[in-house]
Amino acid sequence: MNFTELWHSHYGILYFWVLRHTRNREHAEDIASLAMEKAFASFNKLRDPKRFTKWLYTIARHLLISSRRNVPVMVSLDDPDAWEGRELRAPESRRLERISEVEYFVRQVAQLPAPMRDVIALATEGLRYREIARRLNIPEMTVGSRLTAARKRLLEGVDHV
Repeated sequence: MNFTELWHSHYGILYFWVLRHTRNREHAEDIASLAMEKAFASFNKLRDPKRFTKWLYTIARHLLISSRRNVPVMVSLDDPDAWEGRELRAPESRRLERISEVEYFVRQVAQLPAPMRDVIALATEGLRYREIARRLNIPEMTVGSRLTAARKRLLEGVDHV
C-alpha cells in the first residue's frame, strides 16, 4: 500500500479518535493532520507496514500529550469557570492587579513547608504524580496528600485577604 491509500483509509478514523480526546474539531483536525504528516515524513523508517495503524496512533497520542502540556491556561481569579483554557487580555490596571495577586500567591507558597513547595513546583511544571514521586523519591500517595494540604493552606490564606 502506498501512503496516499493509507492516508485515505486512516485519516477519518484517526480524526474521530483525536476528536473524542480533545472535544474540539479544529484541534482534532490539527493533531490528526500533523500525525499524518509526521507519519509521511518517517514512512520509509517503518519496518513492518502491518503495524502502521498502531504506529500512527502512537504518533497522535504523543501529539495529544504535547499539545496539552503546551497550552497556556490563564484563569481569571474573579470567575475561574468563565476563563478556563482561554487567554485573558486585561486592561493595564487589571494587569497590575494581577501582578500583585501573583506576588501575593508566590509569597503564600514561599511560606509553605519545603516538602509542599517542592511538590507544588513540580506540579506547576505539568508533571504527573508518578513523575513527581520519582523525582522526590516519595510515594505517589504522598504527592497527592501534600498537594491537597498545600491547596487547602493556600485557599485558607485567600479567605483571609
